[in-house]
Amino acid sequence: MRYVWIPTVTVTLTLTLALAAVADEQHQVRHADGTLPLVLTAPHGATPRQQIPGVPERSGEGVEQFTTTSDTHTAQLLDAVVAELERRTGRRPYIVVAEFSRRSCDANRAPEHAYEDEDARPCYEAYHARVRAAVDAVRERWERPLLIDIHGQKRRPAVIWRGTREGRTTPGLLAGEDRLEGERGLLTLLRAAGFATWPESWEQDERPYNGGYTVATYGGHREDGIDALQLELGRDLRIPKERAVETGTALGAALADWLELHAEHFAERE
Repeated sequence: MRYVWIPTVTVTLTLTLALAAVADEQHQVRHADGTLPLVLTAPHGATPRQQIPGVPERSGEGVEQFTTTSDTHTAQLLDAVVAELERRTGRRPYIVVAEFSRRSCDANRAPEHAYEDEDARPCYEAYHARVRAAVDAVRERWERPLLIDIHGQKRRPAVIWRGTREGRTTPGLLAGEDRLEGERGLLTLLRAAGFATWPESWEQDERPYNGGYTVATYGGHREDGIDALQLELGRDLRIPKERAVETGTALGAALADWLELHAEHFAERE
């Protein structure tokens, strides 16, 4: 199955999305409520210039795997996913996008490692308050909703890298049927659409992108969580920006088909 990018429609719907989303300019967080059992987050999509005013660049002293590098065009990729989902289904996911630079604060870290200046705390807390609100909203309405945390990686530039803490954060998707790597799985649909994915099976190690703070905090292994999947999209799938839009459109099409295939799994609560 192939998913065709339709640029004119995508641009129009992306502009509609931008108008619909709410920008918390004080805390540099963009968010929108949805009508699908799906939450999309992008903690590292801001540009280096979008630093928090008055907050110096983080030094990373004592922090493992420290980086201040942005996941280039992941915010635009997320917007393209939403636009295609709305085009295909007439409905949209919940979204939360950090619009503050990783140089100032890393929204995908525990607070003690996320920021070094107390002036960054309000932005960090506002971002996670929005994620928590979205997770709580979909948990209340749907039986088994999903969070997808969108990132970028360059270790395998043409690959979409799955992160679930080796399945720990997605117990609902793996119960009864493997809805990720199985015959009707999301990663299987992405491979059918022409994407390379890694790992290619559960026997292969997800590390080093096996799921960060977001999926560990809001994942289905927690009593107040939901299934949570981290997708690390390779550099060649995001750069230039037009490629990020194309990738996001194809990912949105695959998600639309996947949600339809598993409509019973994602049923609303009675």
